[in-house]
Amino acid sequence: MQTISGSRWSILVFAIWLSAGLAVVAAGSSPALAAWYSKTVEHKQTNTVILDREDIKGWPENDPDHMYSNDRQFTGVTVSGGGTKVLFSACAYYTAGGTECRPFVVNSNSTGLQDASAVFPADLVSRSWGWGNMRINDAGSRFFVKVQRYEYGVIDETQVNYFDIPAGTVGRAQADGFVGNGGWWFNINATGSRFYDGKYDNGPSEGFWYTNFGGSKTLIFDVASLPCDPASVLCDDLNLAAFLGSSAQNDRTFFRWTHKLDKTSTGNRSAMWVSDLAGNKHRLTNKEHYWVWDGDWRGVSNGAGSKALYGRTHTSDDPYQVFVVDVESGSEQLVTWSPPVSNYPDTFMTRSGRYVLAAGESGDYGFHYQTLIDLDTGTERDTWSWFLPPFWEVSNITNDDRYYYVTTPPPDSTAYAQLLYRVDTAPTANADFAQAPNVTAIQCNAPALIHADGVTVTFTAQVADAQGLSNIDWVNLSVLVDGREAPPWSMGRVPLAFPAGDPGSTRLYDDGTHGDAVAGDGIFTFDAVATRKGDYEGFNTWYSHFSLPHDVGIRIIAKDKDQNYTIADTRLTVAYIYSQPRALSMEPGESRQVAIFGVGAPYAVTSSNPNVARATVSETRVNVTALRPGRATLTIQDASSNTVPVTVTVNSRSMPALPLLLLTD
Repeated sequence: MQTISGSRWSILVFAIWLSAGLAVVAAGSSPALAAWYSKTVEHKQTNTVILDREDIKGWPENDPDHMYSNDRQFTGVTVSGGGTKVLFSACAYYTAGGTECRPFVVNSNSTGLQDASAVFPADLVSRSWGWGNMRINDAGSRFFVKVQRYEYGVIDETQVNYFDIPAGTVGRAQADGFVGNGGWWFNINATGSRFYDGKYDNGPSEGFWYTNFGGSKTLIFDVASLPCDPASVLCDDLNLAAFLGSSAQNDRTFFRWTHKLDKTSTGNRSAMWVSDLAGNKHRLTNKEHYWVWDGDWRGVSNGAGSKALYGRTHTSDDPYQVFVVDVESGSEQLVTWSPPVSNYPDTFMTRSGRYVLAAGESGDYGFHYQTLIDLDTGTERDTWSWFLPPFWEVSNITNDDRYYYVTTPPPDSTAYAQLLYRVDTAPTANADFAQAPNVTAIQCNAPALIHADGVTVTFTAQVADAQGLSNIDWVNLSVLVDGREAPPWSMGRVPLAFPAGDPGSTRLYDDGTHGDAVAGDGIFTFDAVATRKGDYEGFNTWYSHFSLPHDVGIRIIAKDKDQNYTIADTRLTVAYIYSQPRALSMEPGESRQVAIFGVGAPYAVTSSNPNVARATVSETRVNVTALRPGRATLTIQDASSNTVPVTVTVNSRSMPALPLLLLTD
């Protein structure tokens, strides 16, 4: 066994030598001279087609072959909370018998497509418009639909029917229905054992109701019990109320109440309320507003009903704002907003209560591309993109905050939603990649992009496809700002430039051009990513909004010829000067080197604690020597006084492990 005597130590001197090409790559050197830096994929998702229009043809029976590009579409898509079943309706237009719609159920992996039109009664008013919303329980074992029935040539009753999956057993879910077309919108609890019927006037009572499966309607409360201004022309009228949604557990019903009909910009009369089944109700906050939103069936609250979304315009001149409200305390957290005259964003909360999914206008100038907003961290990420087909209908999100479903038009048609996508926002290693392309690695030939004339970096994305590389249609690189393609403030143009036409994004190439080393090897490349220069107060405001160094998001989208997509997001640091590495952990007596990236030579360096670490500059390198335990900050400065810090931690020498001595008799 080797021994150490006295205080004699062996000092390991470890030097990081970077090539001259690496040290000046920010000044536009060839990628062949530079090292490659692997970029961490912070988020990845797959968008895979599970059904298209070809899967839902063969009906109606009197015109089964009517199958043109614009005659069918998917609507009303929803997914069971457990994620096993997808419920949707499909409509066939311009058939011999007129428009017909019918519900379908399919497994989440696209197998087991089941026509569920048997849920319709024989005397259904219309297979086009004679039925309302559909709900599916968390287990995916049963769904419900509200239908209108004829009697004596008039609409006699609206009722809720059920359909057992996959047995196909159908029947009435409620013992009594609704006269005429009353109670059109309903919701269910997680198991489907209880219905929240919304508002309904049965004659003696007008208010909000619930029904247990197979039972009769039970009144939660009458609107006459709500506060009302006597001067209102419709003081306790049901028309002043609106059903906004319900919680999956704990029987919370959320509704809007306007206690006076005449609304002005100074006379706010509307508020969002919550009630339990016993009719105990209260306003979510102590304020009333000019306009309160219509809710969202996909998630007006978390599953427990303990926090809810609250969209409102306080006065007619105020922006539309969406808050998360603690149902008991009334405390609020702003989620998003849009200008007074705008298309208000669609928002709903996931069952866990951690996320809000927002789509539509955002702030003064932004747009939510199905933005997943993390309420715990305050971070945001677009789960859709301008570079994808336009989204039409979007389902709820599964209980594990992972999957949702989207209808889009196919490439050859913009008139109808004829593709049904599964969006996996957090794919595991093998999830969906048997169908969708996979971005397996992203690299850049510099650790940062220097904001200076003539400086470019090269990006590569390694992409695989189970159907072969020939199935990859294109790979695109675009820019994110705080996880968003279009942030809410006036950014103008994206902060990166791509010289070939500069559309704010670029294709990556695997054909031996644009810096691509080997054609057809699955490594897609673009070699001229630069920062945008000038007009910092006009159409290039990112550089006025942030101080350098700052990270900009890089989004890689890979599309295959079967219309499947994979999104992979990473970051790129934009800086005037940068170092590699940014932090050192050393022991006394050890020497290391730090590479400088920039175009502002000559460089200088100072140490905040020269007794701990000493540093000198040699061209584009900083030589660092550790002296004693402690911490020091090295400040590297270029000729324009731009600086970059390097943290040096000098650790105490650790004693080597000594052999264990056993004492024996």
